[in-house]
Amino acid sequence: IVKTAQDRVALRGLLMHRRVFAGTDSAPHLSKLKSGPFEKCANGCFTPHAPALYAQVFDEMGILGHQCFENFMSLNGPTCYNLPLPSSTTTLVRKDGTAPPPVPVPGTNDLVVPLGWSEKDDCLKTHWKLVE
Repeated sequence: IVKTAQDRVALRGLLMHRRVFAGTDSAPHLSKLKSGPFEKCANGCFTPHAPALYAQVFDEMGILGHQCFENFMSLNGPTCYNLPLPSSTTTLVRKDGTAPPPVPVPGTNDLVVPLGWSEKDDCLKTHWKLVE
């Protein structure tokens, strides 16, 4: 869903809506199949750094400390599907970093490229890290 800058702007407008919740693309797409205007988009499997990316957007919008972040990350999804709410917590800390590097795909000569990664200086900078 995060394809273009226009998509990202539209999505930011929905973040506080109770029917919108966090989700990731866990199905990898080989990098050689991505080209044209979407070649810088994620190839999937960016779940490990998704919470940091979400936190960064909420922080940039000035709403990270509000209840809407917890709702978006943890409560809206289960509520929408009438599922039990999470019983555990996770912690994000402010820590600068970058998007993780590409992951080789066994049996191919290709990679899965996480959202924001780049060999150049335009690699996505993150300011949050999930504490394990």
